[in-house]
Amino acid sequence: MIRQLVRDLHINLRKCHLPSTSTLQSYGLASLHYQTLRSSKYSFKLQCRSYATFDYASAPSKEMVASFFDHQYVRINTWIFKDDEHRQSFLNYLQNQSSFTKDEIKEVVELHGRLVEVLNELQIGFPFLEKMWDAIFNRVVSDNSVTVLQKAIIEGRDSLTNVLIRSARYDLYKKIVAPRLIHFQSSPNKSDELIEIIQLQSTEHAGITFNSKNIENYLLDNKNNNLIMKQQLITLIICTSLNLNRGLQYTKRDYTAQIYLIENFIAWTKMIENGEWFCNPDATQYDEVLKLIGIPPGDFRIEEYLQDILKVVEKEFHTKNSYIFITSIMRTLVEKAPHLTYKYFYFKDAQIRQRSLDRSNVLIRDDLTYTMQACLKFDSQRLFDLYKNNQDLHDGDEGDQESLILELSKLTKDWNALQKKFESMYGRGNLPLTVHYGIAMQALNTLQADEELERLYEQLQKRGLHLNSTVMDALIRSKIRLQDQTRVVELFEIYAQMSAQGKADPKSIQTLFPLILNIPMRNRETPLVFDYLKQYLQREKETGHTFINGSTFQKVMQYAAGIPSIKTIEATKNLVEEYGKHSTEYYVGLISAYSNLDQFERADNIVYEAHRMSRIPFGEIQIWASQLKNNMRWRIRSPDTITTRYNEIKIDFITRMSFCSKLQLFYDPGGISLISDIIQNLHNNNKHREESILFRRSRILQLRDERIYTTRLNSLRRNFEWYEILKEFDEMNGKNILITARTYRFVLAAVLNLDAKAGSGFDNSTDMLKQVLRFYGLSNESTKNDHLSLEDDVLYLARMVIDFVDIVGPEQSSTLYLNFVKQIYDKLGKNLDYRLSLILYEGLVNVFHEDKTTMTKEYQRLGELVDSYIKDYPFKEVPILPYHVSQYYGKMLVKWLNTHTPTHADDIKILHVLQSGVKLETNQYTSVLKYFLDKLDDDENYLDQVLKILEDNLVHGNLDEYRSYLEKQLCYKICLKYLMDNYGDEEANFTSYKILNDFYDIPGPDQVRKDLENTNITNFLRSPSGRLFNIKTNPYGFKSMSHHKFLDYFNPERVAQKGPFASNDLILLLRIRILESCRNDIDKLRAFFKKHPKIMDFVMTDKSKILPSKFKGFRAIIDDISPLGNLNWKQNRIARASRVLKSLLLDTKYQMFISADADQSTPMLTKSPQHDLYE
Repeated sequence: MIRQLVRDLHINLRKCHLPSTSTLQSYGLASLHYQTLRSSKYSFKLQCRSYATFDYASAPSKEMVASFFDHQYVRINTWIFKDDEHRQSFLNYLQNQSSFTKDEIKEVVELHGRLVEVLNELQIGFPFLEKMWDAIFNRVVSDNSVTVLQKAIIEGRDSLTNVLIRSARYDLYKKIVAPRLIHFQSSPNKSDELIEIIQLQSTEHAGITFNSKNIENYLLDNKNNNLIMKQQLITLIICTSLNLNRGLQYTKRDYTAQIYLIENFIAWTKMIENGEWFCNPDATQYDEVLKLIGIPPGDFRIEEYLQDILKVVEKEFHTKNSYIFITSIMRTLVEKAPHLTYKYFYFKDAQIRQRSLDRSNVLIRDDLTYTMQACLKFDSQRLFDLYKNNQDLHDGDEGDQESLILELSKLTKDWNALQKKFESMYGRGNLPLTVHYGIAMQALNTLQADEELERLYEQLQKRGLHLNSTVMDALIRSKIRLQDQTRVVELFEIYAQMSAQGKADPKSIQTLFPLILNIPMRNRETPLVFDYLKQYLQREKETGHTFINGSTFQKVMQYAAGIPSIKTIEATKNLVEEYGKHSTEYYVGLISAYSNLDQFERADNIVYEAHRMSRIPFGEIQIWASQLKNNMRWRIRSPDTITTRYNEIKIDFITRMSFCSKLQLFYDPGGISLISDIIQNLHNNNKHREESILFRRSRILQLRDERIYTTRLNSLRRNFEWYEILKEFDEMNGKNILITARTYRFVLAAVLNLDAKAGSGFDNSTDMLKQVLRFYGLSNESTKNDHLSLEDDVLYLARMVIDFVDIVGPEQSSTLYLNFVKQIYDKLGKNLDYRLSLILYEGLVNVFHEDKTTMTKEYQRLGELVDSYIKDYPFKEVPILPYHVSQYYGKMLVKWLNTHTPTHADDIKILHVLQSGVKLETNQYTSVLKYFLDKLDDDENYLDQVLKILEDNLVHGNLDEYRSYLEKQLCYKICLKYLMDNYGDEEANFTSYKILNDFYDIPGPDQVRKDLENTNITNFLRSPSGRLFNIKTNPYGFKSMSHHKFLDYFNPERVAQKGPFASNDLILLLRIRILESCRNDIDKLRAFFKKHPKIMDFVMTDKSKILPSKFKGFRAIIDDISPLGNLNWKQNRIARASRVLKSLLLDTKYQMFISADADQSTPMLTKSPQHDLYE
């Protein structure tokens, strides 16, 4: 039990800074400061920091931290941060309730569990925890149910004790937990024993102590001969302390503390291990510690850090063995930070010269092996030279280095070298080994040499070699290529049986299992996919052998999103719940699938479940990354400003907290996705300074991934900076970053435009596109880059081909396009991802133009997809269709209506679809609904259905815009009054702002004062954290406002509007049709008002007339000064309006300045306040 407990405790341990003194005071906590490091025989002290994912010391306000926890954590969040009245009411209930029902006990225990989960991320909740325990236990026991509740809390204390260990709160354990154990005579469990042994304590001076005497006694206790428990105890202490000691701001004191921790680690392991344990390359018991030690702290030089580690190890062991300790660190960094493994090799090489050491005492064969493995991960071009220049470190015929050279030949497609190397192995000892067979067989599968592949497999079996997954993977993939599902399953079963007999690696079964699903997924045989899942899940249950891991479910979710089918997602979810197969990978897949199908709210809810189910709640970076991605997508598609604001709050929280937390955060799984989306978000919000800082940090961390560059490349493309794109591309190539179609699309755009300027006939861009297609195996399988996945990148690749067709034209591109489509169908089958089908049809239209027959077939295909999706929709609500389906359906529907004469049955079907979840674009709604309003003579019931569609789908956009206008109008009046109060000369002041006064309907200075007279608004509608104008629809993001920002914020084109809305033309026609239909029939009009209140109230009152009139007048002025040209889109209109407003008002003598601490009675500053870019 203790083994599992310690494992749970040390995996993914996290930390961050404690909040700053001012932040703590704002939270009502005592001021903290650092104490000088000290060490003694019995205790060790280091600076106290927290243990969470993010560094909350940098949170700008309490309100921001309080904005994150939602869904099942809302009540906990309220009690910790916001509502004293409700908090006290709950505590009074716990303390004074005379008895509790079973349901009430269950609810209290669950709430306590949610609180403990939050404590994994926010130590600010500990004061409330104390109060909750005090209310539950320090009370009169008036009924047996009170005792039942108390015992339930005590018996479920494990998760709380674990948090107290990780947070160094031994004092709280002694205060609230230990006395209750005595009171209830509860036997201590393993977590109780651990915390009493370690006694990790955050002192009032922000130091942390642990009880070295207890720890050493435990380790040296001969009666306790459980070595694994002792190893895991050491891992727990050191990992926890290292995490607590490391933050974004890393001082010399922190560095000294880290070296002391390493000293303790070496001393403690020496107490329990036989000899120098790290000299054994198979000794992995301390890998979690070595990974943390291996990441250099802060900005300290690697050389200095490694030399200090060597000094520590040399105190206990010989010089040679101290260098082997570095080797053991290098091994653990191959996957996590391969560039460090490479650097550490050359550090050791330099030590030979600097310290005049014997080479054999510094470098060993494993150093070269690990560094070669690292080169394969981050820079394969260096591998062969490294191998050639260090012949004294070669590990012989049966070592790992031979296989790495083979792997390099396969990677570079040097088939001749691979064949010669493999053939030369025969006759040399026991060569070739299984690993060599695996690499050779992968190469043969790439070359589609199936007979030779089978021959090698038979040879391997005859020799009785141990089987590995690489061999079986190559063999199974060859059968997948031949569509031989029976043989695929047979081969998997052979491997499963051999692993059960100890003749194959059992862990590899889980990586091979998804291959069984490949052919059924390609053929869209969903029932067969579930047959396999259920069959092997049941076998897991019966045999205890694991066949299916979270990655398989992630792949199934990806498949379901591509069909698309919510029903399949729910069926997979039910299977996971039935068999208890929850995992981080499963949740990442589920969140992504929901998000891809526009089920954003469900994805958001699942995010918090995933946080809760993480090994340490809120501790998985992959879940944070998935949450950020979902919120960013949801914000783009949100139907109203309230939803937009909800997402902006969540996005802002994750962005800010990630931006100012420890850099090592991004080494974790999901870190690349997180940092790339943060860079994208900063760019979207014009936070270019922060964007550049984060990009530089990614370079410091050697995060070599194209996703980090995507935002920059896209920005360069939008600004037509083609040569800069090629420079970035060269840099990525120079860093040996794996480049996929995601990046090649930007590069092709640059080459296409440069070709067009040069008049070269698009030779360069054509050659480039053909080369990329070869990389994906779409012209010759032998040229395929094994690191590229057609299935993963096909949408980017297809879009890249369409971009080529658009610019080059059909005459030069038709052959290439048709060959591309043929290859796609050959590789992926006829049942393509629906998004890919839409892109390919777009290309077909570009190449051959769209005739009526082709368009009709596509419209019918889309209609069938929509009907099927709606029919299988599993939830009792109006279906939410994927954005791309709705958008494209709307586009095809408008085309179809313009080229056909629909029957009455066609009309009824269209109206039914529009009421069943399909969401069109505003202009599409306008065309389609005007069509029905013009056909009321055919069926007067059309009007009622049009009103229903408007009520459900469109009017909220109009009302949202109107609400935003009224809120902005109030804020503008406040600013105008502030200007008049400070400058006087009201008439001149008022006249200078005439263009804005007219838009915001301000008749004169007296009216402004009258309107604000009874509002009691005195502080510019500031938020609790001090931000100005904290309105619902369009809050201002800063605490101060310059004149420049004033003009930006009140730019009429920035009146917020989200989602589709009823256009002015549609409203005008609708009003006419309503009046015509209800002429002399007041009851009918009342019925419409009752049935469709929002749209009727909007259309039939002045609400629908105010903004169109205001915008018409404002835009006429803008168009006179700055003609629109052909770019009539929102961002262009905002920019044009901004330029005109600033040309008119930027230099006015009546300039607006609001300081960060000003209220409406504060005299105005005489100069613009300086804005913090991330205020």
